[in-house]
Amino acid sequence: MSSMLTGAESMPIGARSFAVSLTAWTNTPDGRKCWVQRRGWNKTLLPGMLDSAVSGRLQPDELPYEGMYVYEMELDQEHVLSCDTDDVAEFLLMSIEEVRDAIDRDEFIAITRLV
Repeated sequence: MSSMLTGAESMPIGARSFAVSLTAWTNTPDGRKCWVQRRGWNKTLLPGMLDSAVSGRLQPDELPYEGMYVYEMELDQEHVLSCDTDDVAEFLLMSIEEVRDAIDRDEFIAITRLV
């Protein structure tokens, strides 16, 4: 059993943790749109909040250099993101303006606002 904290345990006490983030977008006839996920409603930490397309924390036994911190990817219009677990409630394809508005309404988790 590890004595290290998970991401959900570390956040309230201000302990440092490391995460992986994938920002994905699609160029459409209406302009560039960003893929975002709505975190699953069952999540211990920040359920139902908007997040980057793909994200996750490194496990306690993984070293920071083992993970990528931010990765960006353009997807073609035919590509649709999906998840086969309940960790993600839904994926949304949002315009830049919709993303900005959601940030203003505090719908995104704080760290994703920086990405």
